[in-house]
Amino acid sequence: MLFQVFLTTTHFRQPYWQVVNIYSVGITEANFLVQIDEIGTAYFVVVGEFDALPSPIQVKSGQDSTGTPVAVGFSGSVALTAFVSATFPIGAYNLLPGTNYKACLIAEDVIPNIQGSIDTLSFSTDTSFPVWISTYPKMDVVGATSAGFKVETDIASTAYFVVVPRNASAPTSAQVKAGQDASSTPVATGFSGNVALTANIEKSFFSFNLSLNTDYDVYIVAESSVIQDTPIKLQFKTLVLDGYGIAIHVYGASWNGSTWLSDPTAALAAINDAFNIVNYLDFTGIQILSSLTSAGTGMAFAVTEPTYKKRRYIDPDQIGTLRAEIMSILNTIPSFGYSDVVLGTNAQS
Repeated sequence: MLFQVFLTTTHFRQPYWQVVNIYSVGITEANFLVQIDEIGTAYFVVVGEFDALPSPIQVKSGQDSTGTPVAVGFSGSVALTAFVSATFPIGAYNLLPGTNYKACLIAEDVIPNIQGSIDTLSFSTDTSFPVWISTYPKMDVVGATSAGFKVETDIASTAYFVVVPRNASAPTSAQVKAGQDASSTPVATGFSGNVALTANIEKSFFSFNLSLNTDYDVYIVAESSVIQDTPIKLQFKTLVLDGYGIAIHVYGASWNGSTWLSDPTAALAAINDAFNIVNYLDFTGIQILSSLTSAGTGMAFAVTEPTYKKRRYIDPDQIGTLRAEIMSILNTIPSFGYSDVVLGTNAQS
């Protein structure tokens, strides 16, 4: 009797790494470069720097050492051709900035034979805090019920502010971003704001609805991909309205040239025609009944007396030799002195 014996060969060898390296690391993401010596699949799981290491089966299943599925973005896989390096089509993501991690990797061939032990790669995600340019943040113009703040950072970012009463508890960076005080209570309208920043370009943003003649603290913080650890505190005091006059500053679009110096009356008439300025004060309630209008870089201000007779003058800082003449006129108005006028480029109140 003849017997035929058919022998088959089963492949019991696990795949071997040819390449297993860090490929790239960002602020909240990372990827890995892998290669094995046969057709198969590579898997990764990311765990904390000091976490216990998962088993090969747990890595393949996207689990940590306790068998719990890792967070979204902390695991992945990639199909591999023999001796061809590849990165994961979706690497690790949702990582925390500035944090130490370990990537746990295993490979499996098509039989399937899975590697008996994991390989680990240690890495740290990047941080990208915006840095204030020297002297920033700083105060811009302060008015009777408003205040401005100048900001500039070294990278594209967003700056946030919160205004709180003088000596109130300091809010955190997250609270400032959320427009909250130190108790996580949202501040009043006008007491918070934000502005998008381009690298190395100064911007201003403004608070409003403030109280007259009042001391405040403002906390300012910037964020790019990472928010700054601690807000910067500035202090300021709003101006006083004396009941007899208020300086209303208006930006002019094209009247900051020779016309300012030679013919202030014509300059003011042109501004009034262009912007239809009607700014006055209700002296019974001490409140501004119209807001400032802005466009451009020139400047003027209107002064109102108790009789509501409007007088307009250009900013003394813009008129050169006419400064003394204008100030002498201002000083004839009852209870309206030089100190009541906010002067300087970009002033507004």
